[in-house]
Order: sequence, then C-alpha cells, then structure tokens
Amino acid sequence: MSSLGYFVREGVRRVVVARDAGWTHIDALIEVGGQPDQPARLPIDELYIGRAVVLRDSRYIRDVEYPTLIIGTPMPPIAGQPIRTAARLKYLTAARSARLQ
Repeated sequence: MSSLGYFVREGVRRVVVARDAGWTHIDALIEVGGQPDQPARLPIDELYIGRAVVLRDSRYIRDVEYPTLIIGTPMPPIAGQPIRTAARLKYLTAARSARLQ
C-alpha cells in the first residue's frame, strides 16, 4: 500500500523554517511499525501536521530559526509516519499551508 503523504510526529517547527527558507525537501526518519526507522529525504509538499498555526515564539526562534537560517547549523531529521488513509487527511493541515504566527 502506498502512502498519501507523511504525518510529522516530531519537527513541525523545523518543517516550517525549511518551507519559509525555500527548501523543497527535508531530512526525515520514517517510522513504520515493526521496522527500524528509515532515513529519507521528503518533499515538503508531502508533509502534514496536526495544527494549522505554528507559533513564532522563543522556542521557534532560539531552537530552530536562528541556528538554521543565521548560523547555518544543519537541522536534525524530523520524525514522520506514512499516511495510508484519506480519512486521516481531513484532520491534518498541509505543511505548505500552515500559518506562522
């Protein structure tokens, strides 16, 4: 069965920084039940998150935005899971349309 996209379990802020910086792909560890995590490079257009708004708070600036965009530190990979059913997509927001507030 193929995937309809990937749910970002850890690293939502990293995805938003990468998207806003113009990146098209991000490093990820794909979690599939009963198997070791699989490293991959995922297109940001295939990522979904559990919230529509990501706060640009001190954690966002200090932990992700500043090290990545200003210092140039590579981001650790995000953790994601394949989305296998269309029903699950109605509860998620496409990472490309999440708002930064």
